Amino acid sequence: EYVEYVLAKEEDVAAVVVETVRSTDVQAPPRTYYETLRRACDRHGALLILDEIPICLGRTGTMFACERYGIVPDMVVLGKGLGGGIFPMAALVARAELDVAADRALGHYTHEKSSVGCAAALATIEVIETEGLLKRAVWLGERALERLRVMEAHLPAIVEVRGVGLLLAIELADAGIAEETMYRCLARGLSFKVGQGNVIVLAPPLVIEESDLERALGIVEEEIAKAAAC
Repeated sequence: EYVEYVLAKEEDVAAVVVETVRSTDVQAPPRTYYETLRRACDRHGALLILDEIPICLGRTGTMFACERYGIVPDMVVLGKGLGGGIFPMAALVARAELDVAADRALGHYTHEKSSVGCAAALATIEVIETEGLLKRAVWLGERALERLRVMEAHLPAIVEVRGVGLLLAIELADAGIAEETMYRCLARGLSFKVGQGNVIVLAPPLVIEESDLERALGIVEEEIAKAAAC
C-alpha cells in the first residue's frame, strides 16, 4: 500500500528496484507483496527491476527467486552464481521491448563480452538442469531449516531462524555472539557471513552433500552455544 501511495504521489517514478529475497538477512516477503507491487508498477507505468545478483540460479529452489511469487519482472539482474564459482559473470535480462543493446551504445568496459565467462555460465545452467539441483536445493533446504528449528528450540541466543531453499539465516539476540560464532566457526574451517550485525547467513553450494551440510550445522550449533556462554 505504501508503494502504491509513493508511485501515485510522485507520478513520474521510472522504476522500482527490489532485491527479491534480501540476502543479507534472508527476508522473504509474502507472495501478496509482489503481486501488489507488480500491479502498482503496471498502473503507474513504472518498471519493476529485481536484483537477484546474490541469489540467482537455484539458490532459492527455483532458477529465479521471482518464480516463487508468480510474477514476471521487467528486468532482472543476475550475478555471482551465474559463473558457477569458476568465473566472475553478471547479466541483465529484460523484456524484449526493453532490450536496446543492439540498437545503441550503453558504454563499453575493458572486460566485457567474455567468451570464457559465457561458457562458464552456460555450463552452470546445464549442470543445474541436468543434475536436478533445483529440487535438491528445496529438499536440502527443508531439512536444514528443520535442523535450525531444533537448534532454535534449545539455544536461547537464537531469536529466529528462516530460510528459502539453500539460503538460510540464524538471527541472534546479540551482535557480539554472532561475531564470536563466526570467528569460532572459521577456526574450524567453516566460512559464512554475518548480516545486519546479528544474523548468521548460510549459503552452502547447491552440490553440497547432505552429510557435509549436517556437519556444518553441527559446528554452528556448538559454536553458538560456546559464544553465548562467554
